[in-house]
Amino acid sequence: MSSRAEEKSITTRIPWVDNLRAFGILSIVLVHTGRIDGRLDLYATSFFMPLFFFLSGFFVKESIREEKFIPFAKIKAQRLLIPYLTFSFISYVLWFFLIRKFKEEPLPSDPIVHFFSNIMYGVGGYGWLNFNITLWFFPCLFVTELIFFFLIRLPSRKSLGVILFVLSIIGYFFFQVIDIEKFRLPFGVDVALTAVVFYAIGYLARPYLLNEDFKMWYQWPLVLLAMLDYILFSNLNKESAFVIGNFGKNYFYFYLASLSGILFWAQISRLIKPNKVFSEIGKNTLVIFPLHLLLFPFFTGALIYVFKVSKTSIEHSNIVALAYTIASVLILVPVAWILNRYMPFLLGRKPNRKNIVQ
Repeated sequence: MSSRAEEKSITTRIPWVDNLRAFGILSIVLVHTGRIDGRLDLYATSFFMPLFFFLSGFFVKESIREEKFIPFAKIKAQRLLIPYLTFSFISYVLWFFLIRKFKEEPLPSDPIVHFFSNIMYGVGGYGWLNFNITLWFFPCLFVTELIFFFLIRLPSRKSLGVILFVLSIIGYFFFQVIDIEKFRLPFGVDVALTAVVFYAIGYLARPYLLNEDFKMWYQWPLVLLAMLDYILFSNLNKESAFVIGNFGKNYFYFYLASLSGILFWAQISRLIKPNKVFSEIGKNTLVIFPLHLLLFPFFTGALIYVFKVSKTSIEHSNIVALAYTIASVLILVPVAWILNRYMPFLLGRKPNRKNIVQ
């Protein structure tokens, strides 16, 4: 496939990729409810954050090699940091006036300093971005894309592979020796060392995943093999949390679980026919991801104070987790439509322009 053909293929929507995005974001929302069974939690956390970095790399155009750094950085800042600031402001206002009271969290001594110090540092966990921890993804992806801008200029794919292997080692073991409760690199630079590996793999895997011969000849064997590896290495590695650099108990288990999970769900996504539901969910992950956590306290409040449901009965319930997930999607897909149609500038997009989610 020529580079021109490749670029054309990734500027239009690919139904199975929307399916894959939908699986990823639904897994994230389910896990973030904090109510699903531990085994489901394990399998979801094994792949969903590596998946979104993988998909971001999947949509990198070959023309990146010809771009200048400053214009490239400006475009990425517009597409990632503007929505980061938008959702940070929305999150903080809701948290400060409403959500904080639901959760009985203390009032910051200086709310303005609290807000700006969090968004300027841009990391999540251990008190950082406590008003909406999902926001860490935006600055981390921004840093990841800047790192890849330089990596793609290496003289060969072999040298790229070597550097990626080195970064994977550094990224994994950095968190083994650093006390992350006391020290984090700003804008998720520490997590980006691992994120860029999945980002680059997405870029490198694109020609193969878009190849119809690959789909026809290897689909079912890959589904079976990927599923077995996904289950095996997820169980061996135990739960992970990308946001705080917790990649599980073993370097090899982590990568094998993540990559086999991505491959498994990619193959499953191919088997599902294009449909409106997954399409709408998949193309609106930019809005669903940073806003879903803000809805959960309101759902819980409604169940407890309006419908008089006991708090203990909804703490560990797969049914409640599924209900929260469905309700979040039903609310946020229309919100995403409104933002895209009437206020695209809040998402870092220009009016009257067809935007491709990256």
